[in-house]
Amino acid sequence: VFLPSAAVPRSRFPASDLPFARPCVRSGGLAGTTAPDGCGPAPRKPPVSRVMGAALLGVEGIAVEVEVRVSSRLPRIDIVGLPEAAVRESVSRIRGAIAAAGLPFPDRRVTVNLAPAELRRSGAGLDLPIAIGILGATGVVDPDCLAGRALLGELALDGRLRGTRGTLAAVLAMRDAGATEAIVPRQSA
Repeated sequence: VFLPSAAVPRSRFPASDLPFARPCVRSGGLAGTTAPDGCGPAPRKPPVSRVMGAALLGVEGIAVEVEVRVSSRLPRIDIVGLPEAAVRESVSRIRGAIAAAGLPFPDRRVTVNLAPAELRRSGAGLDLPIAIGILGATGVVDPDCLAGRALLGELALDGRLRGTRGTLAAVLAMRDAGATEAIVPRQSA
């Protein structure tokens, strides 16, 4: 399920191809911009941004809460909660995709927590929830727009969204965890 496209900062890619081209994205994160679907007009910088995603455990989907906190410490990105190599490597893909979309990446400490912490996460399906969580924690995406929405997908360095395996199982797990809407790549829909 995809949200309608909205105006985003200039990019060489059509807005419909960017995972960030959604109504809750603020144009450059500037104060006073409003999302067309009525999500609050005042940009906030919440201490923690929460986004729902999912991972696979065998053939079953497991809902994962992605919590992102941006602090004023030295620039660094920490992913905690037993991420495997593909999830740890997502930092490079996320940084590239955010830059390709013309959106700011924080030059501060970013801590990403994948809950529940006792389950190992593998695969690149958490790229999109982590990226949107970072944008939510920095005030580029309104955190209120994320309520009830679940995200799943791998990001390319140029900002495209790639399909992931096990999408049906992941979407069912996110629905069971309370999501009312899922945003997935077109290839996986």
